[in-house]
Amino acid sequence: MLPVVLGCVMGASAFGVDSLLPALPELAAHFSITPTASQMAVTFSLIGFGIGQLPVGLLADRHGRRVTALVCLCAYILGGLAGAAAPSIEAVYGARLIQGMGAAGLGVAARAIVRDVASGDRAGRIMSGAISFMGIVTIAAPIVGGTLVTLGSWRTVMLGIAAYGLMALGLALLFFPSYQRQKSPRTAMQQLKASFHAFLASPRSLFATVLFTVLFSGIFVFVTTGSTLAFEFYGLSQGVTGWMVALIAASYMTGAATNHQLVERWGLYRMLALSVGLIALAGIGLLALSFWADVPMPVLWSMIMLYGVGFGIAMPTLTAIVMDPLPEFAAFATSIVGTVQSIGAAAVSGTAAALYTGTPRSLCLLMGVAGLLGLTIHWLGKGTLTRPQPH
Repeated sequence: MLPVVLGCVMGASAFGVDSLLPALPELAAHFSITPTASQMAVTFSLIGFGIGQLPVGLLADRHGRRVTALVCLCAYILGGLAGAAAPSIEAVYGARLIQGMGAAGLGVAARAIVRDVASGDRAGRIMSGAISFMGIVTIAAPIVGGTLVTLGSWRTVMLGIAAYGLMALGLALLFFPSYQRQKSPRTAMQQLKASFHAFLASPRSLFATVLFTVLFSGIFVFVTTGSTLAFEFYGLSQGVTGWMVALIAASYMTGAATNHQLVERWGLYRMLALSVGLIALAGIGLLALSFWADVPMPVLWSMIMLYGVGFGIAMPTLTAIVMDPLPEFAAFATSIVGTVQSIGAAAVSGTAAALYTGTPRSLCLLMGVAGLLGLTIHWLGKGTLTRPQPH
């Protein structure tokens, strides 16, 4: 039951982003802005997700996971309602920033709970189970978003995001575990310093953070421009665009489910090597496709889905590697990962939006570079990894 609850609550973050993707073209038309400007609604959500991570991590370590998640869910719901009522694109950006900040606490609290109850390969299995259930939400999100924008408008999608937040709030109130944490003798500033010191002193945590950031940035290139590409370049309807985005979500759900089945037999580091290898293959393919001006959609989507499968394996694996050496500061450790990856992804998202010219070339180039850079980082840094001792 724990992976299901964690996955559903964590899924609020993905739902807030992916359900809006099919509505971006209508958002651009409604406010008479460029596709690049409408894509910034995704970027602002990611910025909020990034800046909310560190304070949420500190609070979750000091005051508990459940109360932190409940407060953040309320902010998430508020952001959805504010977005639905926004009179200008600037107001949409502000609402998305609030929503992203609310979403920040959900993943932090959920991942920290995993470290509270398990470590090593076992933590990787629980985490991959939660991500598999979150993948169901991720798959459904663009389909729901495409349906809502067809039946209503982009404002309807914003209301749908708020409704998902209400559902997640109910699940958290009913089922989210409330672990009693021993009161820390440190002040908040002392804990902040101790948390940073412990994280920076862990080579495994640093290595996994850098690698996670690079791989996540690659997948976020698709999040930023994929739906617009499907709508404008390939001429798909908004409803069909939602289904095509859902295929990519299904690919990393497949990776997470694979990790769930194999990680306790293969171990975290063999699974990590597998994931990096798959992503590197996808990266090579995408770089090759960047020279093809009129690449067919099935060919492009196949390469992106291969990247997605690799990322689905990497996500729970790297999360477990980051937190494993730092049980006392698990929430703060995962919040650092979230902050760094969000800043990196926001930069790449902005770059992808700026480079987008209505063809797949920029997407192929940026995702391809991320895949090969991930392979390089893994090759250079894997010597820092030492297998965790069995508990």
